[in-house]
Amino acid sequence: FAAIDARFAELGGELTAEQTQVADNYAQQLMDQYGSTYTANGIGLETLKAFERIQLKHTLLLTLVYGPDGESPVDDSDLTEHLDSQMYELAYVNIPLYNTSTFVSASDDQKAQMLQLAQAAAASCSETQDGSVSEQVSALHSAASAALPDIYAVLDSTPAEDASNVQTELLTESDLTGAFTQDGAADAVRGLVYGEAAAVQYNAASIILMMRIDPLQVSTLDALRTQILSDMKGDELEDALTAYGSTLENNLGTSPL
Repeated sequence: FAAIDARFAELGGELTAEQTQVADNYAQQLMDQYGSTYTANGIGLETLKAFERIQLKHTLLLTLVYGPDGESPVDDSDLTEHLDSQMYELAYVNIPLYNTSTFVSASDDQKAQMLQLAQAAAASCSETQDGSVSEQVSALHSAASAALPDIYAVLDSTPAEDASNVQTELLTESDLTGAFTQDGAADAVRGLVYGEAAAVQYNAASIILMMRIDPLQVSTLDALRTQILSDMKGDELEDALTAYGSTLENNLGTSPL
């Protein structure tokens, strides 16, 4: 924390009044929710405010160090290459492998049948692979809307009205390995090209009907810069801060708490 504070100041960083207020508001929310625990451990509101401000400075350091005007700027072409090869923007629909009314889980045979139907839905989206992201997402939604009644019927269930709504999320490699726990599920995502759809069982309780889409058709590189830098340079920054912090003077006690 000392290294974050010191490096932020060295690089000319300053929190705006709005950023400070956001940090302070979150600290107040934590105190409102867990105040008795904090107080019992000698932690007051001002300490929480300081902590949240340092957390914000930590995030902003990525840009101060690696941003376009930073100390060690990362070229936009390198950011784009990392985004393309190591991050995955997915449009997707989750399909539960249980009856949503009774919560009875699907048998192995039922899971296989549901997955087969979802894979057929994914195959029906192939004609939009070269279309715009909006066309691709629309095709995924249409495929899900058509397929979900039959998929849910395997478990004598019916989909909710919003069950075919398409969500989007940008996943890192660590997100992928953490969430896609079934054998081969993460590799299925890695193998997708932009506009290609697939369906896999990605954990014990869900199938995902998904399409990989181009994140730069969803957002701009500038808007994604911090997220990409965090994945690309986060560990490097942590190591540098740890090394720098160890050189700073401190008056910490050595006796056990």
